[in-house]
Amino acid sequence: MIDQFDSMPIGNYSGRLMQATDQDVWQAFRNGDSQALEYIYRTNVKSLFNYGMKIYPVNEVIEDCIQELFIDLWNQRTRLNQTDNIHFYLLKALRWKVMRYMEARKRYDRRVHEHTRDSEVKVSLPYESQLINERINSENKKKLYEALNKLPARQKEVVHLLFFKKFSYEEISEIMSINLRSVYTLAWKAISSMRKHMSDFLTLLIIWLFP
Repeated sequence: MIDQFDSMPIGNYSGRLMQATDQDVWQAFRNGDSQALEYIYRTNVKSLFNYGMKIYPVNEVIEDCIQELFIDLWNQRTRLNQTDNIHFYLLKALRWKVMRYMEARKRYDRRVHEHTRDSEVKVSLPYESQLINERINSENKKKLYEALNKLPARQKEVVHLLFFKKFSYEEISEIMSINLRSVYTLAWKAISSMRKHMSDFLTLLIIWLFP
């Protein structure tokens, strides 16, 4: 499902959607414009999938959650609030849906006396980061990769939203439904933990990346 839509050219859409603001696109969707729904889906699905995999790294589960999310959005469109940031709205909604699935899975596992599977996910280095590619040699890249992957799931999620998605601390607080102090604490713990496994140069880089 994800690959099929991701490969379709966005240019097929009419100019009114390509040039419209998020608020206008969302309003068109709320008014029952099915093309607006498809436009929202195709311009956000890849990012939603990548984010969902940081929370629960099972392709089928994340794809199902995304599909269910958009079905729910369409069915409830007349009752949805307005937004001027569709991507932010969808990230928050997907996180809630994935977390709900995880809670249901845990309850099921307890009933059948199975161990809850580990939901931690590896964090990959961003291939588009020229700074890292140009200034860190392969050995230090490996250290950075290993340091990231040693973080607990919630710290990884904060790192992903803060650095990879470029959200502010306040926005992360809203997405994860935790208070601002908790976001700062998780980010600080992540940075502190990573420093223990890295050279002085990489420590300075981490401080620069996560001010």
